[in-house]
Amino acid sequence: MTVIGIDIGLSGGLSDGTADLKMPVYKRLIKPAFMVQKKDTSGKAITIKTGPNKGQKQMVVKTKAKYANEIDTPALQRLLEFADYIVIESPGNTQGNSARASKTTAVNYGKVLACAELANQSAKVITVAPSTWKKDLKLSKEKQESIDMCEKLSGRKHKITWDGPAEAYLIRHWFIEFKLPKLKENNGL
Repeated sequence: MTVIGIDIGLSGGLSDGTADLKMPVYKRLIKPAFMVQKKDTSGKAITIKTGPNKGQKQMVVKTKAKYANEIDTPALQRLLEFADYIVIESPGNTQGNSARASKTTAVNYGKVLACAELANQSAKVITVAPSTWKKDLKLSKEKQESIDMCEKLSGRKHKITWDGPAEAYLIRHWFIEFKLPKLKENNGL
C-alpha cells in the first residue's frame, strides 16, 4: 500500500515515507524584458558596426523579465501515479494573509487536487486541515517542531528550508496512525 502525503504550496513537499521531495516547480515568464535602443551621450541611437547584426540598432534592457514560480503539474502527476492513498493538506485559515497569497494558495490547492485525481483514478484522495493533523500529532504552528518530529520518526535530517517535505511526511504519518485505522474499521478494509 502506497500512501503519499502532500503539503501544498510552492515550498511544500511530498512524502511516500521513504523519499521526501520538495514540490516540483518551474519558473513561468509572466512579463518579458522591455528593450530600448541604446543611445550615446548626445541622444542618438547607437548602430552596431560589425558582426552579423551590422547596421541594426543596439538594444539594452530597460526593465528585467519577471517570472513566477508555478507547480509543475506534469511532474507532480508522474509522482502520484502509483499511490493507493493521496493525503493532501487543505488550505488553512487565510486570515492575515494578503489577497494575493490567499489566491496563490487556493490555485495551488486546486492544481494539486486535480493532479491527484487525474494521476491515478483508483487512488483515494483524502484532504485534511492543518489544524486537524497538527492537533492529533500534538504540534503547534511552529515549523521547527514539525521538522524535529519528522527527523525523530523518519531518522532522516531535514534542513529548515525543507519544512514542506517534513510536513508532508507528518501528514502521511497522521493518515496511517489516525485516519487509516478508522477507514479499515468502517469499511472492513
